[in-house]
Amino acid sequence: MLSLEWRLPGPSRFARTLAADLKDRRSAVVVMPSGAVPDGLQEAVREFHPEVLVQRLTLESLLNGRRPVVDGLFELLDLRRPDGADRLDIGDLAHHPDLNCRLVWVDCRGAAPAQATSWGMFLRQYAFAASEVEAHRRTAFATICDGPHGLLMPDPDLLLEKRWWWGVVRPLDTEVFVAELLDDRERPPAFVETVTEVAGFDLGVARMLAEEWEGGLRSLGGLLGGQQLAVGDELIWSPDPSPLPQPPSDSVGAWSTGVVNAWGDHDPHRHPCYVYAREPESLRHLIWRGQVRGLMPRIEIERQALAEWVYQRRNWLTPSWAGRDIKSLEVSELARIFEIPDFRRDRRKAAMARWLRWSRNQIAHLKILDASELEHARKVLQ
Repeated sequence: MLSLEWRLPGPSRFARTLAADLKDRRSAVVVMPSGAVPDGLQEAVREFHPEVLVQRLTLESLLNGRRPVVDGLFELLDLRRPDGADRLDIGDLAHHPDLNCRLVWVDCRGAAPAQATSWGMFLRQYAFAASEVEAHRRTAFATICDGPHGLLMPDPDLLLEKRWWWGVVRPLDTEVFVAELLDDRERPPAFVETVTEVAGFDLGVARMLAEEWEGGLRSLGGLLGGQQLAVGDELIWSPDPSPLPQPPSDSVGAWSTGVVNAWGDHDPHRHPCYVYAREPESLRHLIWRGQVRGLMPRIEIERQALAEWVYQRRNWLTPSWAGRDIKSLEVSELARIFEIPDFRRDRRKAAMARWLRWSRNQIAHLKILDASELEHARKVLQ
């Protein structure tokens, strides 16, 4: 069964699209960063394309001893050499009767640039040679590589696709992921939204925060500092959104390490570990954004309910409130009403009015609720 990460809309769509490429007998290059990607891509693709024979190779083993690509494939795929052939070519491979509709995964990660260049040339030539082979007999190659190697791979063609892990995980994916992990576990208000905003596109960080974080700023740095991520000073990237479904060429290095990616409308979006390492004060703003998303709608819902409750008892109001639109009162004015003795007697409603005014003011002044304040909010909102 697919893991939760690969059942999310974005990653599932990526795996399904890649599986469709391969099922149509088109080879594909998959360009992945070294971090912030869930494990299990090949298993996810297999779930959507289960019937084909699959073989897995590494580029380093394929090109062992600098042998030609085609020779390495004949050996590792256990193909019989044509009778009397002193030298093999790509046509011999593409039309070989024993190749017969396989899926070959080739992992280029860790290979030398010269090896990646050789493989890219092979893919371009193979796509041309395979066009003469019937689709039901055509073998597809699925190549996994990192960003720098991805730039050495050929552009998409009729029988060759190129898929970048850019913007695959979106805010909805992260939020659904966190909510599914927590399920019915008790948690502070706005916790799901705050974990979503902090973790961004890294579902591994989202899982860690959902399991280990209590929602406060003080403990967040220690948790992020324990994660593995390259955050070197040499990393640069374009601040402008990418017009293509891939990182801009000057952002590939940073993207390859997992430091930036597209995340919904956040393009580019920085990894939280990078934020912690370079601008730790910005973590406060990430928490604030999550609390805005989670608390402000709840504050408005509770404001409306409280205003309706007051309206039903408007005969308790002093003459100074005459003619006011009670249902439209803001939280600060509602809190003032609960200074009137008849309203103050309902301690729970009065506490709610005070909390609504206080929390709204906190958020409006770009302040965040700490762990103890979130726990108090949970009790007030029960």
